[in-house]
Amino acid sequence: MRENRRLPILLGLLVALVALGAARPARAQDRIAKLIKILETDSSYKVRLQVVIALGKLKDRRAVPALLRALSDENYTVRGVTCASLAQIGDKTALASLKKVASGDSEEFVRSQAEKAVKALSGGGGSPPSGARFYITVGKISNKSPKGGGQATKALSDALLKEFSRVSGVATDWGGRVPSGAELTKAKVKGFVLDGSILSLTATKSGGNVEISCNIKVSLSTFPGNSMKAFYSGGASTEVSASSFRPDQEDGLYRDVLEGAAQGAKQQIVQSFLSTQ
Repeated sequence: MRENRRLPILLGLLVALVALGAARPARAQDRIAKLIKILETDSSYKVRLQVVIALGKLKDRRAVPALLRALSDENYTVRGVTCASLAQIGDKTALASLKKVASGDSEEFVRSQAEKAVKALSGGGGSPPSGARFYITVGKISNKSPKGGGQATKALSDALLKEFSRVSGVATDWGGRVPSGAELTKAKVKGFVLDGSILSLTATKSGGNVEISCNIKVSLSTFPGNSMKAFYSGGASTEVSASSFRPDQEDGLYRDVLEGAAQGAKQQIVQSFLSTQ
């Protein structure tokens, strides 16, 4: 019960920080210091993850030393999102540490996030791969399920980018940054954004197995412009033996089915829209 009380309190603090950030800089700095303390002392990875996200959005360079230490967090999701937050802040002193993470972290997710951060802080190339006809980025991903939290939304976002990066003629990276409408027009590339919702994440015992499943919705809209062009609603599931299933496996299994659902979204959106362009 103690854990459940702390997280809403923290989220309330984050909302206050965003609202007051520029208006009261001294007090905002005090709150940033409090967030840094929470990041370095809280035992819940979910709380640390929310703090890392907030510090990235606030873009205060005072948070960089603490975020660099968070690159060694025991939770791989916290480490990966820390890379993205460092890129948001834009302090190039983080480059050396991010390069080490990109080549040395044990988790592929963390390495990929570090690589993206390195590109963003290095300035990237500023143009899509040769032959790209479409640029696709991921916008807002929400989780309406009581399970999975921010880890699930991150898993779906990454899975969608990974799936669409495999489509011929599609670029999901523009030199580590988001291109402007003018840049897309100049390059003769059509821009789109993927928004989505995780509707459900479930683990249901049936006989001798546990079925892990998800349901999602994903829309493809023009970027910039936000005119919806394609829509996907579906999901994916997998089964594991009930005798070997452990509750601490759930997050990893949810990630697996979300990756499967992202593959389904890609196939339908490509067939129903992109292939006709």
